Amino acid sequence: MPIPSVRRSRQGALPRTVDVVVAGGGAVGAAVAYQLADAGASVLLAEAFTLPDGAEPTHFATTSQRAAPPVPIAGHAVGAQVPAAGRAIEALIRRSAELYADLPARAGIGHGASTRASLHLLPDDDLVAAYTDAVARHAARGLDSMMIRAQDAAVLNPYVAAWQYAGAALIAPERWHAPGTAAADLLAAAADRGAVLREHCMVKGIERSGGAVAAAWTEHGKVHTGAVVLCAGVHSAQLAASDLPSGPSLAPGPPASADPGDLRLPLVARRRALGFTLPLVPRPGQVPATIDVGSTFWFANAEPDRVMLGVERPDRPLEPGHEPRLVPVLRRAAAQCAPALGEAPLAPGWMGTRTETPDGLPLLGAHSSGLLYATGFNGAAARVAPAVGEVVRDLLEQQEPDIDVTPLGMERFW
Repeated sequence: MPIPSVRRSRQGALPRTVDVVVAGGGAVGAAVAYQLADAGASVLLAEAFTLPDGAEPTHFATTSQRAAPPVPIAGHAVGAQVPAAGRAIEALIRRSAELYADLPARAGIGHGASTRASLHLLPDDDLVAAYTDAVARHAARGLDSMMIRAQDAAVLNPYVAAWQYAGAALIAPERWHAPGTAAADLLAAAADRGAVLREHCMVKGIERSGGAVAAAWTEHGKVHTGAVVLCAGVHSAQLAASDLPSGPSLAPGPPASADPGDLRLPLVARRRALGFTLPLVPRPGQVPATIDVGSTFWFANAEPDRVMLGVERPDRPLEPGHEPRLVPVLRRAAAQCAPALGEAPLAPGWMGTRTETPDGLPLLGAHSSGLLYATGFNGAAARVAPAVGEVVRDLLEQQEPDIDVTPLGMERFW
């Protein structure tokens, strides 16, 4: 059932003045709004599209927003090159797990978490070596992740074509939150603390006075504020570059080079494709959520008798939306990893986007103008959202966060 406090809070006139405007109503934006409202700030969260409300998905777009593939824990450019950033992200994950556990008691709501293991397929020896190091770090955290042979991966998930892989990793179960469910729970908590939530209310630009944030212009009007938190994916880059003296027109995207004193967020939107099989006979057995780390193809059970599958870097430049032509895209992606799924009957797919930075790490920090940013989490937003909310709260209050997020600041690019 929809969460009433969220649904009631999504409509109505905008406040004339708030302490903070949060642009973006995903898991991170919701967590930021919750932490700020819990600390006593007046908060407007403005989302361009529909806010999650805890209801069951009723159409494909909503379902795709909730889909979260297993997140690779290592890559060819493994965290040894950015150890401080890796430590910051792991600290955010650990702290978020604690905060999720505490959320129902503090906010008086349930939470949409589950526990699941995931199977990561590794096509070459470099990835096997990178994952061996990452699994050792998991062991240091007390997690029972393990490296396994490709043949063993096929035993755990019979769809897997074991001969295509150099090895695999079984990643230990952790509390896992689908993005839409996590956002719905955090939005309910934010509303309970007095945050104003508005959907279909895009923030279109930032008005400044003397170089500092003075107001946020939305598609429904102007809201006076001294701080804006950018959690709006790739749109955050446009907002960071905007300076509207008298009205809501979008500034162009950030230039290739910029003055280090300006807030320039190097964000790009990458397409992601998602689809479902039609009901399968016989019904598929329960298998771990599985990802081919090399190709980004992934799949998982979709109750009661279907399989959800996706690819994070599809090989066709299609526009976002409901797209029947995605069926061959998904078939090609499945062919190497899980040939049987490549031949299964598929429903028309959905093409969406996710936000990345050039180095694959998120952007998290504050700027002297009154703009703060928390974006570019590349599919892992729900895992870190509560701790990111705490960090943003501390930065806004000009306190030193318990977690050092300096390596995630935009300064690394300039």
